[in-house]
Formats: sequence, C-alpha cells, structure tokens
Amino acid sequence: IKAIDNNYNFILFLFVTSITGVGGGLLRDIIINRKPVVFQTDIYCLAGIVGAIILRLLYHPFGMISAAYLALCTTVFIRMYSYIKNIHLPKIKYLY
Repeated sequence: IKAIDNNYNFILFLFVTSITGVGGGLLRDIIINRKPVVFQTDIYCLAGIVGAIILRLLYHPFGMISAAYLALCTTVFIRMYSYIKNIHLPKIKYLY
C-alpha cells in the first residue's frame, strides 16, 4: 500500500512487494530452523505476485480496505489450493 501511495511504477511495485513477501517468509523459516519454502518448488512468490497485482488494480476503484482483503484472500487461496492439490513449480535440471 505504501508503494501505491508513493506512486511506484508497476515493475518497481511488483519488485518491492515480492521482496517483502519472500523476505518475510524467508525470515520465518530461518527462525524456526527449517529449509526455506522459497528455495523449494512451492508456489510461493507467484501467489504473492498475483495478490500484489490484484491489490494494485483494485486499490483506486474499491479503496484500500476492500482491495487489501481481496488481494489477501486471493493469495491465501492460491497458496492453499496449490498445497492441497500438490501443485508445484517445475524443478530446474542442470546440464552438468
């Protein structure tokens, strides 16, 4: 919301929201001493990016509260749906 209020362009907005979301999850995982979810194949950052896009698109037409709740619900839904259905991002295979 601060990035929208400060009129960040769309790419910078996505970068800031991604870094904030991934950084918070990374710190959580380090504090509880487990392998960070970000480094696994879970749909983590992708769900946050979709939520950020929804926040950005709905902020001005619907207001801060409604846009924030819709973005939060969308992000949680994507994360829970991918977890329940066991949907993951593809693993990168190295050639060497």
